[in-house]
Amino acid sequence: MSDPVVTAFNVRDLRWPTSLQNIGSDPMNLAGENALGYLELHTDSGIKGVGWSFSNGQGNDVLCTAVRSLAPRLVGRKLSDWTKDMAATQRKFQSGQIRFMSPERGVLQLATCAVLNAIWDLWAKSESKPLWRLVADFTPEQFIKCIDFRYLTDALTPEGALSMLKNRAKNKEDRLKLALQSKAVPAYNTSVGWLGMSDLEVKQKLTEATQAGFKHFKLKAGLGIETDRKRLGMVREVAGPEAVLMVDVNQIWDVDEAIEYMPKLADLNLWFIEEPTSPDDVLGHAKIRKALKPHGIGVATGEHVNNRVMFKQLLQAEVKCIACHKPTFFR
Repeated sequence: MSDPVVTAFNVRDLRWPTSLQNIGSDPMNLAGENALGYLELHTDSGIKGVGWSFSNGQGNDVLCTAVRSLAPRLVGRKLSDWTKDMAATQRKFQSGQIRFMSPERGVLQLATCAVLNAIWDLWAKSESKPLWRLVADFTPEQFIKCIDFRYLTDALTPEGALSMLKNRAKNKEDRLKLALQSKAVPAYNTSVGWLGMSDLEVKQKLTEATQAGFKHFKLKAGLGIETDRKRLGMVREVAGPEAVLMVDVNQIWDVDEAIEYMPKLADLNLWFIEEPTSPDDVLGHAKIRKALKPHGIGVATGEHVNNRVMFKQLLQAEVKCIACHKPTFFR
């Protein structure tokens, strides 16, 4: 392992107009851009660490300013100063005077993610490994040192987590062999689901996706029962009865609206509804999950969850997490 010193950084405000093709159109954002606050760490060894956070276009300059406020802390320091205890590193970036700017929420949380991602990228490159392999090669003890357990110990202690990891390590080599044989986790397709696309465009993309082997599809919804039934019914007809359909409404409903709305789509055999209400409303999501369970519809959230405490609370809210991509999924 090399131990490069960070000598400089630069932050780029990257944006691209995805609205030209209606990519990303949902009930909350029918048009807009995708954008990144993009951080590059330069080192004395020539290795470059890259990290970024996503925004929705407008306001990306605010995100970039926040990244620039944190990144100078890395300059002049060795990589090992940060990676020897990643849990402490995370806490350092969320502590001090900046804590009064709510660093575990909002813009500063996104900025912290960009900085931490750049450190992880630099770490993996210094070990000449892809990031997944760097983490996979950790011992249980190394893994635990990457987690800040502050505010979590009422649900999970470091000792409890270490015990779980040691137990799972028993068949770790078998799982690594499967990973190296490209036994990938099945993906779902979202390209068929943007609200701004016409039915003809959706059919065309859906046909291409099914021919490519996709069996899972996530679509935007929430513009009204009649509109949703028309689009989802068409997708169900084209994709077939065995296809797995999911819907996402990007936080537009109150809790009771979601509970009233979703059963009217239950006959379409939907796997889950993502972000039916405010991502901050842990109890609201639990209430929706309970109400929709008899209809066979799960609830997914997590895309806009700010921090580990909220994830802890979601898992404590009498639910069972059975699948995760970016959201936490509850059945």
